[in-house]
Amino acid sequence: MAARPEEQLLLWAARAHFNSDVIPTLRSVMETPLDWNRAVQIAESHGLLPLLFRQIEAVGSSSVPSQALDRLKVRCREISVRMLLLTRELIGLLRLFRSEGIAAVPYKGPALSALLYGDQALRQSEDLDLMIPWQDVWRAKELLERHGFQPSPLLKREQLAAYSRSECDIVFAHARAGLYVDLHWALVPPYHGTAFDASQFLERLEPTDLLGEKVDLPSPDCHLIALCLHGSKHMWARLGWICDIAALLRLRTPPDCERALSAAKNWRSERGFLLGLLMAHELLDQELPREILTHIGAKPQVAALARSARNRMFKGGATGFWRLTWSRLRLIDSFAGQISYCSHRLLFPSFNDLDWVRLPASLYFLYFFLRPIRLVFASARMRLNR
Repeated sequence: MAARPEEQLLLWAARAHFNSDVIPTLRSVMETPLDWNRAVQIAESHGLLPLLFRQIEAVGSSSVPSQALDRLKVRCREISVRMLLLTRELIGLLRLFRSEGIAAVPYKGPALSALLYGDQALRQSEDLDLMIPWQDVWRAKELLERHGFQPSPLLKREQLAAYSRSECDIVFAHARAGLYVDLHWALVPPYHGTAFDASQFLERLEPTDLLGEKVDLPSPDCHLIALCLHGSKHMWARLGWICDIAALLRLRTPPDCERALSAAKNWRSERGFLLGLLMAHELLDQELPREILTHIGAKPQVAALARSARNRMFKGGATGFWRLTWSRLRLIDSFAGQISYCSHRLLFPSFNDLDWVRLPASLYFLYFFLRPIRLVFASARMRLNR
């Protein structure tokens, strides 16, 4: 991947956060001619604006134009305020669910930032993600609605089971608070072929401190698999997700990569797991056990996916449906899983289908016929807009 100077700045700033030996290289990159407006824009889109600002402060900001530096300071202050708000809302939601006997485990967001970086404001987040058991989803939905949250899509109880066959979450918005909560019962949709759901998150929990409150998080092994699968699902569109993996592997009590690999195999998630580790290894020089590197070497599909992800990382723009489908197919470990993925993607309704045409519960079956039609229209529209 031939990176432009602004992209190199972000890559070296990310490395410098984990390895002070590269600070002279970062300083050298900062002293080259840079489009600082573009650098700030890229850093924000990759969720690394606070980290970049921290590294600039550590190295020295004399080479940064004052206008760009002021913009960085203002934006990082806004992010810090936003993350503090999200942190307080998260603690309140966890207390609310606990009072109703609903087990909820934070995923990503400020709790992960506090665990990995010791600062809930160093990792950018737009919403709160919570993992809950499937059997508690409807109760959790009703509880959030009673407290001013509106779900999207709007589902009746009899629609939820059908919806869960193609999706893994529901998004809730609180207009007055400007807050979004993503309620998961699985990490990825069923058509990805994995067996990784909320039960794995709840098997073994470990507490972390969040503004003086003890918050339970998944075990390091489980968290590592989850972060790898999340990034792989989105084909590593953000460098910040790779930083999270590197930070997790550098904790005082890091995950056991070989044990996590064994669990990933059991959950039919081996390729996505290895892809996440390889991205951290190649882009951030994260050391990996020799056995893990051997496993990666035996999976040429993983190396090919990593090359593709690196080449697209800084290009921006949305990935087309068919290209994303092809990449995700290559992530699935078995041929049977790939066939299942294709059938689900072609037939089973998604959120976009439900939003495209609103049908009553009695006509829900029609979505299986409407989805292929919507995909054709969406593909044609994307080609016309090119």
